[in-house]
Amino acid sequence: MTSKFLLLLTLNVYYNFMEIQASFTGCDLIKVISLTGQSIVVNYPGTAKAGSNCRYIVKSPVNTAVEASCTFNTAGSQPYCTLQRFLISRSGDLETRDASYVCGKGSTIQKSIGNEIVVAFTSNVLGSGSFQCKFKSITPSDSNCDCGWNVQSRIVGGSYASANEFVSHAGLVYSKTGEVFCGAIIVTQNWALTAAHCFAAYPTASTIGLLVGDHDLKSGSDTIWAALYQLQSYKKHEKYNIETNANDIALARTKTYIKFNRGVGPACMPYTFMHNDIYFDGKSLSAVGWGVTEYAGPSSNILKKAQIQVVNLQTCLQQNKFIDNTKICTKESQSGSSCSRDSGGGLYWSYGKKYAVGIISYGTYCASSVPSVNTRITSYINWIETDPYANCDWTVEFIATGQTYYESNSQNDGSCRFKLISPVNTFIEGSCTVYLDPYYSCSTRRFLSSRSGYNDMRDGYQFCYSGKYNLKSIGNELVISIEKGFASAGSFNCEFTAVAPTNDNCDCGWNVHSKIVNGEATQVNEFVSHVGLVDAATSDIFCGGIIINQQWIATASHCFDAFPDYTKTVALVGDHDITMGSDTTNTALYKLKGFVKHPEYDQDKKSNDIALAEIDGYIKYNPGVGPACLPYLYKNFIFDGVVLTAVGWGTTSFGGPSSDILQKVDLPVMNNEKCATALKDVDVIIDDTKICTDGQGERDTCGKDSGGGMYFFSNRYYAISLVSFGVYCASSYPSVNTRLDKYLGFIETYSKGFICQKY
Repeated sequence: MTSKFLLLLTLNVYYNFMEIQASFTGCDLIKVISLTGQSIVVNYPGTAKAGSNCRYIVKSPVNTAVEASCTFNTAGSQPYCTLQRFLISRSGDLETRDASYVCGKGSTIQKSIGNEIVVAFTSNVLGSGSFQCKFKSITPSDSNCDCGWNVQSRIVGGSYASANEFVSHAGLVYSKTGEVFCGAIIVTQNWALTAAHCFAAYPTASTIGLLVGDHDLKSGSDTIWAALYQLQSYKKHEKYNIETNANDIALARTKTYIKFNRGVGPACMPYTFMHNDIYFDGKSLSAVGWGVTEYAGPSSNILKKAQIQVVNLQTCLQQNKFIDNTKICTKESQSGSSCSRDSGGGLYWSYGKKYAVGIISYGTYCASSVPSVNTRITSYINWIETDPYANCDWTVEFIATGQTYYESNSQNDGSCRFKLISPVNTFIEGSCTVYLDPYYSCSTRRFLSSRSGYNDMRDGYQFCYSGKYNLKSIGNELVISIEKGFASAGSFNCEFTAVAPTNDNCDCGWNVHSKIVNGEATQVNEFVSHVGLVDAATSDIFCGGIIINQQWIATASHCFDAFPDYTKTVALVGDHDITMGSDTTNTALYKLKGFVKHPEYDQDKKSNDIALAEIDGYIKYNPGVGPACLPYLYKNFIFDGVVLTAVGWGTTSFGGPSSDILQKVDLPVMNNEKCATALKDVDVIIDDTKICTDGQGERDTCGKDSGGGMYFFSNRYYAISLVSFGVYCASSYPSVNTRLDKYLGFIETYSKGFICQKY
């Protein structure tokens, strides 16, 4: 399970969704409840065709739940409901695999397990049926929340756990090898607990995945709940000591929220046992993991559990001098002990539900007579709950350009964050007047801004002094925050406006540093507009493309000849080395909504070889992802002899393997008359819609580079043409490319949104 597997998993999830979606064609809707307490009502058939299958996917904010109050009237009778069914999946499963169903006439009230719920109507007969549902987003409380359930309501000598017996157990997976190197405990939809020492050998969050809901790592049929989430960041305890293993606890945050269902959910935290350090002495706890099954032995592919006995601290202290009341010591029982790679996993106390009371930390060696040492979770409840933005974290959406948002904030007692989002293909600009206490350094209080809109400020600007700062987003998202250490945070007054782009204020063609046969590797995110078109079935990049705006990319028409089903293609942006996850933080995958070929495209004569693909959603701009500059300044420009740069992950030799690292090659432009002469034996017309390049038999574009850009650099990158075809790679024949200045009208007519013409 390499990083290639991580990409493949993402694509397969998307592919499966598209297959499921087909059965609800014509009535398949997603409803989002933006705020807790808000309600929405849906009616079927409403505007849908009576008797047709229909599905509603309802989502509420992360770490909330959806309450559904529904009435239904369908054909058929209980218990089999063979004619028509009204289904509810409390986990939000798109296939309704875990759904309960009813028929006839009645009503029901259901609450989602996580923040998603799916209701559906299916019919095997002609005739109408109906339902009405009111969905309400509710904030979890002590009276309505749930945790520590299991579907059935590493480990030396351990027994196999039942599939999804421990819904909160997760594994940390290293993307380069696919190995589960540590365990973890799900706490919320964004966070999991683990051991701080787990990140010593794997310090880069983006190379780590959180595997949830799995049982047998070698099987794909033992559970339907397995999913993999990329980590966004992690936080070790501030006083973790690698030598003494003190405070061996960390929180890992996923890039997207964890979907709760019957097989995946949070552990119960041990609030009941916070003030009783000796409660568990002598008791038996369950340790869970895929760790090695004997000292220096192989890991287990199947999740195992072991019953281990708690040793009182005084006894443990006799054999380990670094023991205090933040630890739980355990010893081997007849059913086993924890071992290597179980680290970070949970010690569970079963008391109706599964309570996570410890985190596996270290031992002398597996199944020895010396007690193993674990982190006592009750000692760190306050640390776990501490969120710097817990009391001040806001999202503001502009409905239209021209709107202005004012924010005045004085956050002396904590940190505060605001995320601003404007309409697609617009941007946000404004200014903030900031006051920061001059007696403290930047490490204790600071003002930050992410022009890309990243909540974790991975590309953020840091301001350490009071003053007035002008800010402008790269795309349509902007995040500002004020953070405090032990000092007072300070205050800020901001004014932001959603702005429609014009040729006076737009930007394009930047690069972070402002195959290709015998090419050289590009710098990371050197070509921010480059796109890879990926086949979802194989995860192979089959063509390139360029970003036009946040909703459209341009590529070659012939790319869709071999891959006509856009639902099985995704666009990869911001990547560099496709085998790694740590070379850039700007990588993202986007589904396609459709594509349009040039109306006069001729496959045989290879004319008008250009197409536009529409993104489902919008591309998030950042320093490593953005639009190309189109050649408005170079209409009818004679490029003879000018060197253009081609970019791609294409094959590095004729019939050879593709490159994992984005490559570039400089190619001189050949005069069209010479090109036509050189290609006289090829059935192709070389006219002013084409640009020929000559690698002189040594350097060239090659297979799978098609659709990618040919760039001219003059302070920024201009996409002059798209790679179209050649006789074969690095031959004595010139390669032929589609000249973009001849198709600006086509691009403007069929694409939506603003295109920068400033440069």
